[in-house]
Amino acid sequence: MAKIIIPYFEKNSEKGDVFIFNTMHSLIKKFEQLVSEYECEVTPEMEAKWEGIRHALEVSARHVDRHSTVFDLHEGSYRIHPFMEEGLTSTKQIMKRILDKTHPDDRFHAIDTELKGYEYLQSMPPGQCNNFRLSYQRRYIDHEGNYQICLHSSVVLLTDVAQKPWLILTHTEKWYNPKLERFNPMRQCLPFPPRGIPHPFYAFKKRSCFTSREKQIMKLKEKGYSINGIASMLDIDINTVKTHLSNLLKKINGDRPKNCVNRNKCLFL
Repeated sequence: MAKIIIPYFEKNSEKGDVFIFNTMHSLIKKFEQLVSEYECEVTPEMEAKWEGIRHALEVSARHVDRHSTVFDLHEGSYRIHPFMEEGLTSTKQIMKRILDKTHPDDRFHAIDTELKGYEYLQSMPPGQCNNFRLSYQRRYIDHEGNYQICLHSSVVLLTDVAQKPWLILTHTEKWYNPKLERFNPMRQCLPFPPRGIPHPFYAFKKRSCFTSREKQIMKLKEKGYSINGIASMLDIDINTVKTHLSNLLKKINGDRPKNCVNRNKCLFL
């Protein structure tokens, strides 16, 4: 059985909400297609992209301020199968526990973590769908003297009869700009470390500035409900819904309800 590697990247240094991990919606269809075909081979294009990924990881490994995180099988199933539970809810559950599983260390520890992860895969029953996730964070100072943070995340899926990884999905390299994030209205109620440099996981350490009703409305708006539909679902007056939407737009400096949906996806409210 061949080892399939599918790189997927999303880079953006102009928005403050890009540090959130991608839920891999774009890879679900490709994953199902490969599983149904079963017999696949690595193409030269995939191999070339994978070489680029490995080189990037080698470069990032030189940075001492690096984090390694291993998500367990239960959490991994939520990440790769959003339909098992509402994607935003499951991601929020993972991020609540990420601080306990994330720790800064040097390159040796990162390599040791990867080795333990591979051993974990080999110990799983053959043919079982396994999800193993590694995340890396590296910081550096750009030419303007600002801190920049890059989060890279990998997921390994499926083992063959020899208990070796059969399908590997590698994705998500996102750039996080703390300078812009500091002035993000969505974070104004959140604490920042000394020297004014926000940590990307601080968003999950304190309650957001939105009320529970506002969160409900944002979730329904994301699902495509109209103002009348939201009023019917929540059993409240239409004018009340309009007031909540107006307050939401003020908090995010938005000009239309669609802004609420976009911010909701980024913050997993």
